[in-house]
Amino acid sequence: MILLIASEFYIRLSGAVMVGFPAVALAMVSVALLLAAKQRWWMLALSGLVMALALRPS
Repeated sequence: MILLIASEFYIRLSGAVMVGFPAVALAMVSVALLLAAKQRWWMLALSGLVMALALRPS
């Protein structure tokens, strides 16, 4: 842990990772909805909507 904090690139690169985290989280929710939707059209539509939100440019 101390080596991570001592790294000169830690702060800069950790910010780059945190920018993409919400998109990955929304994509995971979308996949979970897709897997849970067994013949329920509204869950499929909700999954598509969440994936569209995950893929939109920020």
